[in-house]
Amino acid sequence: MANAKKDIIKNQIHQILLNKEKMLSEVYTKSLEQLVEDLKIYQYELEFQNDELLRIQQELERSQQEYQDLFHEAPLGYLIINDQHHIVQSNSNANQYFGFNIVGEKQVDFRKFIKPEYQDAYHVFYQRLQKGHKSDEIELELITHQQQALHVCLTARMKIKEQRHLCYLAINDISRRKIAEQQVRLKRQEMMAITDSMTEMIVVSDPQGLIQYVSPSCRMLGFTPTYFEGKNLFALIHAEDASRVKNSFYNAIQEDISNIIRFRTLTSKGDYIWVETSGNYIRNEHHEIEKIVFVVRDISLVLEKEMLEKEIEIKKNTLHFKQKFLASLSHEIRTPLTGVIGMVELMEKTPLDSRQTDFVNTIKNSSESLREIIDQVLDYSK
Repeated sequence: MANAKKDIIKNQIHQILLNKEKMLSEVYTKSLEQLVEDLKIYQYELEFQNDELLRIQQELERSQQEYQDLFHEAPLGYLIINDQHHIVQSNSNANQYFGFNIVGEKQVDFRKFIKPEYQDAYHVFYQRLQKGHKSDEIELELITHQQQALHVCLTARMKIKEQRHLCYLAINDISRRKIAEQQVRLKRQEMMAITDSMTEMIVVSDPQGLIQYVSPSCRMLGFTPTYFEGKNLFALIHAEDASRVKNSFYNAIQEDISNIIRFRTLTSKGDYIWVETSGNYIRNEHHEIEKIVFVVRDISLVLEKEMLEKEIEIKKNTLHFKQKFLASLSHEIRTPLTGVIGMVELMEKTPLDSRQTDFVNTIKNSSESLREIIDQVLDYSK
């Protein structure tokens, strides 16, 4: 619009120069005055445009500076690489990874920083970007200036400028995450090794009793872990014990306690064995019970031992009673027998005929034999 007005003013000036002889006329005098006014307005517009251009230029410079600040101070490393994988721009964080400013007079090939075992994966990743994937990401290892491996996640965007592919790479250091993942993996392997070597069976269920995990030690029942997939805890319990176990299970959840429960459970042979279980709770962020972990032990031998101990205790008590009874009985018999023997001895000292003497001797001998038998019984009971 300004250019069009400028052309109009030029034409007016040209007309004035062509009609110099008429410049003093009233018409051209008025035209000259109008032209001066137009020139002043045009001058004001030019000044306004210059101020606006200056403001836009300053705004652009400020935006560019903000971009540069954000680019260089970003917590991630940023690279821009061209079709030949040469680094054309990098920020401060990326430079720290490699120990120097990798953008200089000689362009650096980004691939030289990628560990050999990840080169093929990187090329597949880059080709995928060139074939139309506007953005993608990959995890690989880079080599730092200290020859240390750096686990990174590359997030890339491909853009075409001046018929050239430019790849914008965001480098996120995930070394700590990899170490944490490795520690979690080792802990998981450790826990798996522990559960695999345990004789007790580990069962994880939801609050409704739906089984979510069973340890390999379920072989004590003759099953494999896959057998329990999608099954409910209570479906494996003996019908006579199921109601009692359910009540105890739900009461424990409501009262937030851990009970020890004994019941009979199914085996692969179709029979039942006695087991003992105790549990603990896994809660979510709202402190709600999300999972329940049970430790199930085969107590068949324990119950057999308990029954044997009870039988032994009963037999001990019975034997003790018998011993006490025999001792008491022998004592009760021995006391009157001593009196009988004493009276017989007194009778021997009285005048007796031959027949009475024979009777007394018989009574005496029988009493002595009986006392000897009682003494033997007492000795045996002791």
